[in-house]
Amino acid sequence: MKKFWLAVTLALCSLVSVAQVSPAVKAEQHKSTLTIVMINPDNPEQSAGCSATAVAPHVILTAEHCNVENGLLYLNQNSRPFTMGLEVKEKYFDKNDHMLLVVPGVKFKHFVDYDASKVRTAVQGEHIYFYGNPDLMMDQYREGYASGTMNFKNSEEEVNAAGPFTLFAVSLVPGDSGSAVFSETDGQLIGITTWGIADGKFLGSYPLQFTQAQIDQAEGKGNFVYIPDSRPRTTVTVQSRPQVRIVKTDNVLVFLFAIFLVCFVIQAFGRFAKSLLLLLWNILKKISKFRLVKKD
Repeated sequence: MKKFWLAVTLALCSLVSVAQVSPAVKAEQHKSTLTIVMINPDNPEQSAGCSATAVAPHVILTAEHCNVENGLLYLNQNSRPFTMGLEVKEKYFDKNDHMLLVVPGVKFKHFVDYDASKVRTAVQGEHIYFYGNPDLMMDQYREGYASGTMNFKNSEEEVNAAGPFTLFAVSLVPGDSGSAVFSETDGQLIGITTWGIADGKFLGSYPLQFTQAQIDQAEGKGNFVYIPDSRPRTTVTVQSRPQVRIVKTDNVLVFLFAIFLVCFVIQAFGRFAKSLLLLLWNILKKISKFRLVKKD
């Protein structure tokens, strides 16, 4: 009988040692996840669509490469026209492709606790999960694990970050950038999405490096607070769906139209010239025939 209870105790201990994050914690993290679109109202072509996480009533954590200078912020919208644009009062960067946005014009009811003293990176083999917005398809949940680390020496894309980053075996696409990565062990925030490696088969995340002073100031616990804009810009209509990277195609379209126009003009001129030559030929034939008849 003693052996039976010993076995039960050991089994319970093993369950505790591999205990996962409670549904309540995941639910709060889920509600804190946002779809964000940033658009420059003076130049709507400058736009970006990403994922983000609320970390305080007026503060959002996302990737720095999602930043648009002088951009208005649109929350949880994935189709145009985007409405209720919010002014970003302040931005904080940790120089590792992470950004804190202070948005006084909105108050988040759900947010993830972000404490610099609790920040850590994932260990190899650690299981993770995240909520993202691939291609701005909102509210998509995925799981994976930390497969190792990687370091980009050269990259075609410029990000304000350097050094090694953690690689996670989980799929992602543009639009997932900025999404928070959580540990399946304790629910701790352990990364923000920056890279999609090998055509999006792996997620790359640099270590979070914000100081507690930056976090406190963003959350309004520093020397001053931010006042909501009394005259916010509310509506911006864009002609193309926002993406993390914008490719200008205006010059290509103008070039193709010019080629079409030239071909059309040449073809039309050819038909006109042919008709004109036939008319002249017929006139000349009639004149020649008239002269022959008159001579006889």
